[in-house]
Amino acid sequence: MLAGGILQLYAESTPLQPVLRSAWLGIHVSFIVMAYTLFAFLAVNGGMALCLPSRREALMRQSLRLLRPAEGLLGLGIFMGAVWANQSWGRYWAWDSKEVWALITFMLYALPFHYRRIGWLQQPFHFHLFLL
Repeated sequence: MLAGGILQLYAESTPLQPVLRSAWLGIHVSFIVMAYTLFAFLAVNGGMALCLPSRREALMRQSLRLLRPAEGLLGLGIFMGAVWANQSWGRYWAWDSKEVWALITFMLYALPFHYRRIGWLQQPFHFHLFLL
């Protein structure tokens, strides 16, 4: 909502380029901002777990509960960004550095979902270190 409001303020001061007039832009940015906010909470949670060894198990469960919506929102944000790109530029994916790093982030944060199969991620210390 904040990103959409800022876009509205900017639209009043100068005319927007046609690419930025799409409704998909606001939706895409909102989903990405919500996802990265949850990832920031995961980083804080990971830092707390590294400082409080007695709480690592509980914080690991909490991190997994936060990771699911964060990963889902990031995936939806990437998808909506692709729809916006197709509407604006006529292609879904341009291998732009932002797109590539969003995909890399998506793939890296998908690893903890498989923590039971990845030996070193089973330990809460390594799990939180990875999320941090």
